[in-house]
Amino acid sequence: MDKSIYQLIDGEYEVTQFRGSDAYGGKLRILSPTFIELNLTAEQIFQAGGYPG
Repeated sequence: MDKSIYQLIDGEYEVTQFRGSDAYGGKLRILSPTFIELNLTAEQIFQAGGYPG
C-alpha cells in the first residue's frame, strides 16, 4: 500500500511517497526541519496514524 507525506516548503507542498517496504517494515527515516531531534521511520509515523501494518 502506498503512502505519502506532504511537507510545506516555501509556500508549496512537496510530496514524498513510500511504497511497500519503505512504508511498512522499511528503515527509511523521516527528516523534520522543525523537530530535528526526532528519529522516526515512515513505518512508525503510519502506525501512529492508525494505518494497519
